[in-house]
Amino acid sequence: MHPFEDELSTDEGWAKYNVHYWRRDFAGFARVFFGEIFVEAHSSKQIDDGVGWAMETDPETLIATARAPYLVDDPPADRPVAAQVSCPSLVIHGDRDGIVGSAAGPVLADALGCPIEVFAGGGHCVQARHPVRFNLALPAVVSAVRGR
Repeated sequence: MHPFEDELSTDEGWAKYNVHYWRRDFAGFARVFFGEIFVEAHSSKQIDDGVGWAMETDPETLIATARAPYLVDDPPADRPVAAQVSCPSLVIHGDRDGIVGSAAGPVLADALGCPIEVFAGGGHCVQARHPVRFNLALPAVVSAVRGR
């Protein structure tokens, strides 16, 4: 991964995940990013929708979110954050997730102490590309919450 804050000498690939590139070509970044999120075949509608939704905000807002801490960036440091989650959980993860990587789902499930459902061939946004299977995975979690 390239440094997020540095001015880079390239705009190729993941070098577009960069504060300076976002300010220069936010739509170009969104197109590449959503192409990486939706890796499944025939995802052009989801990619187009994602780019459209991205254009409803601005680079500065996204830059602020990218600078914020979040889970699975540093698995050992994430455990105290995950320990604060007290409700039943289920991690759903695509095995072709190029955004957080294939190891992130199991690490998060372990930190949360919950099961994981891995979608073979799925990217980062499996709920949009595999909605039936996604929805079928939810009743066990809903039942656990309802039983509390």
